[in-house]
Amino acid sequence: QQFQIESSFNNLIEQMKSRSTLNLLTQRLLEHDFGVDNAAEPPFRQPDPGEFPFPQSEIDSIVQKLKTNLSDSINEPLTNQPPPSQKLAEAFGYDYQTLSEDLKIQRVGESDLVSVEYEAENPRLAHFVVKTFVEGFFKLYEEDIFYEENVALKFHEEQLKKRRAELDSIVQLINDYKKQNDLIDPNAQRGSIVSHLKELESDLEDQRKTATALKAQIDILNRKVQQYTRYTGDDYADQLFLSEDFNRIDQQIKSLQDKIIERKAHGNRNTRDLESQIDELRRKQANYIAQGVPLNSELRQRVNEQVRSWIMETVEKKLDLELANAAIASYEAEIQRQRQKFDKLLQDDSYLAGLQEEKDRVEKEYLRVRSDYDATRLRAEGLKNPLALVEPVEFPYEPEPSKRALFTLFAGVAGGTLTAVLLFLLAFIDNTLQNAWRFSQIVGLPLIGQVPKVHEPVLELHQLFAKEMPEKELEMLKESVRKLRSA
Repeated sequence: QQFQIESSFNNLIEQMKSRSTLNLLTQRLLEHDFGVDNAAEPPFRQPDPGEFPFPQSEIDSIVQKLKTNLSDSINEPLTNQPPPSQKLAEAFGYDYQTLSEDLKIQRVGESDLVSVEYEAENPRLAHFVVKTFVEGFFKLYEEDIFYEENVALKFHEEQLKKRRAELDSIVQLINDYKKQNDLIDPNAQRGSIVSHLKELESDLEDQRKTATALKAQIDILNRKVQQYTRYTGDDYADQLFLSEDFNRIDQQIKSLQDKIIERKAHGNRNTRDLESQIDELRRKQANYIAQGVPLNSELRQRVNEQVRSWIMETVEKKLDLELANAAIASYEAEIQRQRQKFDKLLQDDSYLAGLQEEKDRVEKEYLRVRSDYDATRLRAEGLKNPLALVEPVEFPYEPEPSKRALFTLFAGVAGGTLTAVLLFLLAFIDNTLQNAWRFSQIVGLPLIGQVPKVHEPVLELHQLFAKEMPEKELEMLKESVRKLRSA
């Protein structure tokens, strides 16, 4: 566990010292010194004009680029910002190498704290660097932490919008189709049409039975009339139908019959007003019939009242048959329209069922994507930055005290101590006889004298004492030997 903790802190410090992090600091320093951030403060540093090989046009271009980067940084992630100019950063001393050397980042002992220090000639610069560096790294670290969740959240958000648009499109298509085809509830509408069809078919059957009965009655009446006159009721009816007034009344009755059938087709059985109008028109027709039979005075003399009543009845039956046939045609046409409408409703229902099935599928997919989006959003909102600013960045009102004298004293003490240790070590390993005490300690006998070493390959003692030696070391040897003799 201790290794993991140390490894985590080392990785964090390396990330803080990374080139991308320090490039952001370089960017902010250049923006300040060129006045791009509108801080209204003097620049921290002014490069030497002789070592600043940038013409004014290039400086203007750099300033414009810095302004563009500053405005883009509001909406863009920090990692997407372009690196600053290397030569320009070196001219101001804001390049990566310089900042990495002056910016001290280290763990405080075995604690969970990391200290950030920066040494500069200007206290405002030191305060700005540390404050800007910490704020920028916090934002950068948050982007790294939230990157995966933000990417996932954006993906699910796009999928959610796509599924919502697809669902709205299908719902709009269903509503438009229902509106264009007057569809409210196709199942209920089909049931209503079936009910109307049954009623219309029942009325049609009644009209057909009426027409059949009228035909039989007309045939019987015609045979009765022909027994007394060469004219039939049909002849009188045909003559009446040629009358413009009679024909107008006939058309009005047929029109009212069509309206009655139309009402019944739409489920409205209240047709008393129309039936009253038909009764009134039938009474007018009866007057025309009474006035038109017989057709001339000659017939009027030959035909008695019984025959005249049969003729009038025949004409009335003929008129009823005409109206019944017209009603049959209207009923058949209306039934055909209702059946077509029923078939159209079947097609509409099938088409809407397909759309509804597609809507259910898309809605199910939309709910699934919505659930994934909500879960991802909750995870993203639950993430927290593990880093926190424990102590605010302090402004260095006083410079750090110089440690040169302390380092000199420490170097002197360390050098003297090392020299003494070295001398003691040399004395300890030296096995030569340096004094009489050392000789007595090693040999166990008292030292009565000492003879110096001479650099002569062969030396005779009688020659040494026979004459005075020119070499000084030989004279010293001779005196040492004499002392040994007298000891």
